[in-house]
Amino acid sequence: MDNTPQTIRQFINKHPGWTALIILVVVGFIQGTISSSNKVPVAQVQSAQIKAVEKQDIRVLSQAVKYVDGKYRYFFDIRNHDKKLFQGKVTIELLLQNGSVIGRDVFVATKPTEPGYGDSVYFDIRTGPVPDFQPEYAVTSFHFTATSNEGLVAEGSGRIEGPAKE
Repeated sequence: MDNTPQTIRQFINKHPGWTALIILVVVGFIQGTISSSNKVPVAQVQSAQIKAVEKQDIRVLSQAVKYVDGKYRYFFDIRNHDKKLFQGKVTIELLLQNGSVIGRDVFVATKPTEPGYGDSVYFDIRTGPVPDFQPEYAVTSFHFTATSNEGLVAEGSGRIEGPAKE
């Protein structure tokens, strides 16, 4: 006859601490397996949240790069070239030569932007453009998305030009 249940009972009685730990690990593993099957990758969630709507002519241009207090300050012009008001946010990402995002900031207008108007914005990061950094380690371009409450209204990209230091 098999003594397995009796052996398990003896182990539980002799080692209650180890028994509790084993039970917690097993339950945690089972719970993690069950709950992780419902998770959606972040990229899919973000793309599902930004839906395409009627496009607007929102443009972002790189204006300058300055070296300020040990960081590189990237200046951009965000302008509404459309015939209607733009109300929303513009996300600007700074990219390395290989396309990796090295800096990101979001700019939200405090009031709707009239056609023909815009704003100059900036943000700072530690990585500079060519020629201050070698091309593979330098900020070489940017990508932007403009979103309203309805979804994505514009996107584009452009080059970042140095020199940054004076």
